[in-house]
Amino acid sequence: MSESKNRAHFVSLGMFIIDQFEFLDAEGKKTGEELEPQVTDVVSILQFCVLNYQGLQIGGGGVYAAIGARIWY
Repeated sequence: MSESKNRAHFVSLGMFIIDQFEFLDAEGKKTGEELEPQVTDVVSILQFCVLNYQGLQIGGGGVYAAIGARIWY
């Protein structure tokens, strides 16, 4: 499938709310540093894509790795 060189894509992990993330050290122990849940304004992203680009892709190769890492931890 050939695509125009002018065509741009917005790629998202496919998760609009990400659970709290805990950082680990080299040995896999918790460092105490945390990243609070991230919330994305979905409507603004979609409007931006429609107005400025011709393609929108939700998901990608990292989605399963990110979800799997959180579930199986």
